[in-house]
Amino acid sequence: MNLETELTRYRYEAIAASLADQIGRGVFRAGESLPSIRALSRKERCSVGVITQAMAVLEAKGYVEARPRSGYYVRTRAELIHPASPLDLEPLEPTRVGVSDLAAQVFHAASNRQLVPLGTAVVAPELLPNEKISRHLAAASREYVSSLGHYEHSDGSKRLRHVLSQRCSIVYFDVSEEEITVTVGAMEALNLAIRAVAKPGEIVAVESPCYFGNLDILESLGMKAIGIPCSAKTGIHLDVLKTALERFDIKALVINTNFSNPSGHCMSETHRRALISLLDDYGVPCIEDDVYGDLSFNGVRPLPLKAYDTKGMVIYCTSFSKCLSPGLRIGWVAGGRFTERVRRLKYITTFTGPLVAQLGLARYLETEAYDRHLRRLQGALETQMLQMIDLVHQAFPEGTAISQPQGGCCLWVELPHGVSGMRLYELALKEGISLAPGELFSAQGKFTNYIRLSTGQPINHQIHEAITILGRFSRDLMLDSISI
Repeated sequence: MNLETELTRYRYEAIAASLADQIGRGVFRAGESLPSIRALSRKERCSVGVITQAMAVLEAKGYVEARPRSGYYVRTRAELIHPASPLDLEPLEPTRVGVSDLAAQVFHAASNRQLVPLGTAVVAPELLPNEKISRHLAAASREYVSSLGHYEHSDGSKRLRHVLSQRCSIVYFDVSEEEITVTVGAMEALNLAIRAVAKPGEIVAVESPCYFGNLDILESLGMKAIGIPCSAKTGIHLDVLKTALERFDIKALVINTNFSNPSGHCMSETHRRALISLLDDYGVPCIEDDVYGDLSFNGVRPLPLKAYDTKGMVIYCTSFSKCLSPGLRIGWVAGGRFTERVRRLKYITTFTGPLVAQLGLARYLETEAYDRHLRRLQGALETQMLQMIDLVHQAFPEGTAISQPQGGCCLWVELPHGVSGMRLYELALKEGISLAPGELFSAQGKFTNYIRLSTGQPINHQIHEAITILGRFSRDLMLDSISI
């Protein structure tokens, strides 16, 4: 990059940052027009091209929108509100779980490639380094051809566990390769972790709302769930959790602290430390699901809860399915003081995983390609999230509340009172659109006026039209509820 190009880039980025700051301070309010490009050019004493580039940055980040023959206007992002904190949505009582039938139905619909893909929290294939992964898999097959003729140890590839240990210790927290067990995705990791600390009939605390896969696991194991309210801004309500710990014999807490599915929250460091302290006081293990931790929009990877664990009571579960390759189906678990139990359960459950896939992933992670890929992916997902928020805000009726995640690919939408998320899901399917109804994320079928939308796909005309249709259906359902 020559000096002139570098100075031009600095100039338009500085102008964009200044305008964004003014928008944030209310100098330019939602719906108001910005000065014309020529007026800004005169004010900043720069070319029209520099101002145009600055506006492109602001538009990509969701601050402004271009209106034909009218100029640039401040978008209505400041008017968006978070979904309500659901303190009153679930009674504080353990319950048997019964979501697997609905979960299977939603997943089956979302897997239909003929539908507009808003139902599953997955990243679009074109945003993933599939070709590079493929080359490393092929190289691993050639390099370790003899491995095709024998089983690997049930803990997983020693080479992969060593790479994971190194990377984890640099970026997240210290963990030895002996503590790591490679799994078939995060679902097996969570399944092993839950089985390591609880038995059929016992009580496990979950966030409310929480990832429906966790509820599926509890249902399949014959365990009871107790939902602890969770705010889309701050995460789990610690005072309610404390009450539950006092009243019930809770065997574990299953939680997603980084860009939670579905609410999208990311807990503060203070909140994480307080949670660890509370669980330690009651001697209750924590099972941490951190599959979205690498998908932060601001470039700063939030530390997992495991990083604050000094007693080995946090069982850390994650995978590469959301951030790198869902097709590899590779996850892993760091079991803490429950490592031997997790290892034994892995042995008697699936014995071992596909070795070549693990070796191919290890080869890829040994390069710097993963960090470069993450930077590109994080930027793309942030843009898609902002665009989706704006689309929903424009299309859905007044009274709709939208989460504003700073990472991940899940958007949690609270519909106006009386609008059924399940009914919207059914209407959407008939129009070739998949989404996830809110009651799927509750052990008791609550959140009936919520939906979760995936923001993992680039926003194209098809998705734009789908959101418009969902907004129209929502308005019709709201009017129907009022007229009854």
